[in-house]
Amino acid sequence: MTSPVLPLAIEQIDHAAWTVPDLDAAIAFYERLFGARQLYRLGPINSADLPRSAQGKDWTHAHLDVPDANLELAFMVLPNGFHIELFSYAQPASDTQKALKSNHVGAHHLGFLVADLDQAVAQLEQHGCTVLDRIAFDSGPTAGAQFQYFTDPWGNIFELVQRSQPLNAPQGRECVNPASLYNSTNFGFSHAVVQDNSRTVHLAGQVAWNGEGQLVGAGDRIAQTRQALQNLKTVLKEAGACPRDVVRLRTYLVGHTPEELGPICALINEFYEGAEPAANTLLGVANLALPDMLVEIEATARLP
Repeated sequence: MTSPVLPLAIEQIDHAAWTVPDLDAAIAFYERLFGARQLYRLGPINSADLPRSAQGKDWTHAHLDVPDANLELAFMVLPNGFHIELFSYAQPASDTQKALKSNHVGAHHLGFLVADLDQAVAQLEQHGCTVLDRIAFDSGPTAGAQFQYFTDPWGNIFELVQRSQPLNAPQGRECVNPASLYNSTNFGFSHAVVQDNSRTVHLAGQVAWNGEGQLVGAGDRIAQTRQALQNLKTVLKEAGACPRDVVRLRTYLVGHTPEELGPICALINEFYEGAEPAANTLLGVANLALPDMLVEIEATARLP
């Protein structure tokens, strides 16, 4: 038996690093722009002066995957305690003057959270940064947040982010009430609620009422089960889900007999349209909201 491959046990982000063409100019620029402070500086590190690896590679080729390099680096700390590392290569000279665009493999950027994006952008312009157009969303998981990319004098990409609430904060909810079903809000509830942050759909118990609020299958538990399941499908579709997305059912039956369980369970199985059934708890109860209601089924689903 092979041992499971475990994820890395990362404690925290130690630093971010990027390459600049002029180390002195970059240190001075980031001191002005970010309020960064230099902690230490190393180099020049000339690969030709250092021992080769056991495989015959020069030092920077073996350790940084850059053959025959001559470089310097500086380690800096931002006012919030985050560390950045700057590399500058005197050799090899090719491609050291041009930053990667965001569509190139290996390109990356550092995002900074700010309280006032307008003020921050004004400061960027004062420091000579190139500021791109702002991105804002009115809906979805980033609703209320604003994003603005900018580049430093050497083309390195950064981002400013302003959020209306923390990224991991509990988000809102969306009520789901299909027009084809009866108006449940008149009775103080919604047919379903979607939790934005977890993509979980909580479906209220469905009974055998049609769109006009009239009971289907009076005195017939099997007919009422069929209608309740159809109502669940309607709510799921309105929420952007389907029966295969259901993770939990609860089925409440009033006065059922053992002989009825077979047909009722068969209808529940058909509800999933060929997918494996979700977890289900079937409960016999004394009564439901109204005397003629014999079946109620509630569900929990996860949006795809």
